[in-house]
Amino acid sequence: MRYTLEPLVYQPGPAEGVPESEWRVKPADELLKLKVVDPAAGSGAFLVAATRYLGERVVEAWERDGLPEELRQDSGDGEADSSAELEDVRLYAKRRVAASCIYGVDRDDMAVELAKLSMWLETLARDKPFSFLDHALKSGDSLVGLVNEEQVRAFHTDPEEGRAINGRLSGDVEDYIGRVLGEVTELRREIESLPPVKDPEEVRQKEKLNAQANARLTQLRLACDGVVAAALAAERYAELDLEDYEKKLQDAEDKKYNWQDAYNRLLTFLSDEFLELLDEETYDFYKEEATRSKIRDWLRGNRDHPIKPMHWAIEFPEVMGNGGFDAVVGNPPFSGGQKLTGNIGRDVREYLVVDIAKGKRGSADLCSYFLLRNLDLAPKGRTGIIATNTIAQGKSSAVGLYQVIERGWSIYRAVKSQDWPGSANVHVSLVWAGHAGEQEKVFLGDGVVPGITPELDERSRATGKPWVLVANAGKSFQGSNVLGEGFILSYSQVCDLIQKNSKNSEVLFPYLIGRDLNSRPDCSASRWVISFGSMAEEEARGYVEPFDIVERKVKPVRMKNKREARKKYWWRFAERAPGLYSSIASLERVLVITQTSNTQSPVLVSNGQIFDQKLVVFSSSGYGDLCFRSSIFQYGWTVRQSSSMKKDKVFTPSDSAETIPMPTSSSRMAEVGESLDGDRRKIMLRRDLGLTKLYNLVHDPKLQDDEDINQIREIHIEIDEAVKEAYGWGDLELQHGHYETEQGVRWTIDPKVRVEILDRLLELNFDRHAEEERKGIWPPKKKSRKTAKVKKAATPVMQDGLFPPEGTLF
Repeated sequence: MRYTLEPLVYQPGPAEGVPESEWRVKPADELLKLKVVDPAAGSGAFLVAATRYLGERVVEAWERDGLPEELRQDSGDGEADSSAELEDVRLYAKRRVAASCIYGVDRDDMAVELAKLSMWLETLARDKPFSFLDHALKSGDSLVGLVNEEQVRAFHTDPEEGRAINGRLSGDVEDYIGRVLGEVTELRREIESLPPVKDPEEVRQKEKLNAQANARLTQLRLACDGVVAAALAAERYAELDLEDYEKKLQDAEDKKYNWQDAYNRLLTFLSDEFLELLDEETYDFYKEEATRSKIRDWLRGNRDHPIKPMHWAIEFPEVMGNGGFDAVVGNPPFSGGQKLTGNIGRDVREYLVVDIAKGKRGSADLCSYFLLRNLDLAPKGRTGIIATNTIAQGKSSAVGLYQVIERGWSIYRAVKSQDWPGSANVHVSLVWAGHAGEQEKVFLGDGVVPGITPELDERSRATGKPWVLVANAGKSFQGSNVLGEGFILSYSQVCDLIQKNSKNSEVLFPYLIGRDLNSRPDCSASRWVISFGSMAEEEARGYVEPFDIVERKVKPVRMKNKREARKKYWWRFAERAPGLYSSIASLERVLVITQTSNTQSPVLVSNGQIFDQKLVVFSSSGYGDLCFRSSIFQYGWTVRQSSSMKKDKVFTPSDSAETIPMPTSSSRMAEVGESLDGDRRKIMLRRDLGLTKLYNLVHDPKLQDDEDINQIREIHIEIDEAVKEAYGWGDLELQHGHYETEQGVRWTIDPKVRVEILDRLLELNFDRHAEEERKGIWPPKKKSRKTAKVKKAATPVMQDGLFPPEGTLF
């Protein structure tokens, strides 16, 4: 709240980049002209906070410039000498703010009533009625509705398109719209100009004015509902029962056309109806009710209740017709991108894409659409929101924050990720955007930065998306997607199968998953898996007992799968990753990292296992590679390039491994990698710690005297220094220590040095890519679709009727 409103209430102030000691609050009359809205107000927490903040600034202005006439009359001498009088001044300031500055909308009628109650309690004065807020707090769907007057006049969400198809609406219809909006604006301005109510008669006066404004909007509100309803109906047009007006909308032979065509045809029909309803000679009450019913049905769609659009242009004409709101604040609802369509319906999702995101598609979180709506509501103002941290990632960032920048706004303050203060296990981002002043300082977290990117990272000198490098091809792979719990066995089940027939050992493997790698002190697999590789069904049936298990437990599930290949080859893994196993067939050990993990620590493990799809496997067993993948250079690149699951970063071969320009491995890297492998393994086994628990201790700043933990920290210092030396960047001072990061406090390097490293890595990526182009080896050749038969390596062998004991696979 504070950082959204500060630049608006002080001049000079933060917008001018002056020190806080030089800030000067604007006069109270200017402050009371500010318009602040929460489009997802809920119970009104943000509205109350805005009222308090602006009220304090109004009092600050009065203390400097003198109390208003009404307070001077009450106090006698124009000064508030006692604490009681000062409290009265503060309360009066909040009532003035509530009456003229604060607006809120929520789709839930009960939430709106709770917001009114919250505001009433905050501004309640002794011996005076509640503040009148009905004109400013309304129910409706903030994302669905017409925002500006041009949309209303053009009878279309896209005014340019609307004028092209609705030219016949000009003239009398435009005059009618202008007349209605003018009258409503005057009524609402009259409500706003009245001082905070002092007696019930003043409440009744405001109620009367508000009722007059609402009554004047009845037909115009229905017309706006029609514009939105047609947009929602267009998405499912082929499924509609168009009844008696079907012939007006489509030809019998042509029932398939795009959304825009469907929308325009529906609007054309509705506009004809509204022309008749606005003409006194052709007006028909029953026709109006039929039109209203039709629109209500389109707004309902497949929902239990119709959507109630919020038409900002007509509900708040005194604001939207005067340049929009000065500030938009709030905590919009969270709804994951992949789940959004199911939660709100395909018709609403299509509406959000077309009307709010301007055609930009992607599985964005709902908060991204609220952010874009905020830009429409305050085209010259500021916005501050709390959103899920996915707003800065992937599709959500492309739909939301990237468009913020493209539309000429800047992100002037942000917190990329922090824990939600409530009980929900959610990580949120805080974003402030606006038209920042040229001298205004930009903050990321608590630090001043040159700028903020749409990923909510510090803007640096090197920008752009890195290239996939040919030099990195075929070095990292995701594991197998087993897709079937029936493939998975316990250790005792494997023993039974081999005792029945020793041949079964040829299709039984340890099954290593991310949880095992990160939680077991020896990083060994806790379960086994049946793998027939690329065998034909007849060959696989030769392993009678394992095949019987798969046929009973996997086949019924696979037969329900939508992908034909997975049904046809039900005895095989869904994704066998043949390239992976072919590339590591000759290795005794391989380098593995858990794909989604806050630890992001690679480990050398025994080959001869099936690696789960949530593991990334490198076709390497060298200590130098272990050193590099364990370095801050790789970790920082992963954090920058990858998406996240909550706080955990996702290591994907395409983003994290195939793009990073690697140094030439050195003998120093090999030595320190060997030290990490040996010493870390001893500590983990001796103290019964998995990787996650070990590195939680490493990152804990309270542990300063633990010899083992300090040893791991020193090894990581050596790792980073060795990699830095291999790059030839000896000028960098890494300055290891405990620092606050978006993943929490970590043992790492100075954050500013990390930014410099990431700049250099990106520049080096561009240079390496240009070199590959000069050599003619880029773009890389397409991989052959032919897959080699996977070689079986390190098949478990029976020893006196037992398998090798746990702990030998590390």
